[in-house]
Amino acid sequence: MLVTIPEETPVNEAIETAFRVEDETGVFLGPVVVNRCYRRYEHLDRDPVKAAHDVGLDIDDAYAERIRAAARFRRGRQDLQLGQVARLARELPLAHMELPHEMAIEFGPRELSDLADAFQDAIGAL
Repeated sequence: MLVTIPEETPVNEAIETAFRVEDETGVFLGPVVVNRCYRRYEHLDRDPVKAAHDVGLDIDDAYAERIRAAARFRRGRQDLQLGQVARLARELPLAHMELPHEMAIEFGPRELSDLADAFQDAIGAL
């Protein structure tokens, strides 16, 4: 099994390595693990002023603009990752499993358990 992250250079390297391993050694590879995938959020384009208002909060324009900037950044990263995962699927005829990016200051037992659960779910989805 090869492991990559959903970014251009690591995906390039995974594709090249997979073909080289199979061509030069005759070893058949299993699914590719795509690690550190951002969870996909559909609400990133939602207006932060309205969203805050819907839960009983008021935010000023400056704060709303910081939220919009963060959402644009996250949308860009999310779109970049989706594009790289799609390219991997197109260019490498192997199944792949996506594992989430664990957003934690320290990687401890809870994060390991979450990652193990995601791995088990990805195996089941194959």
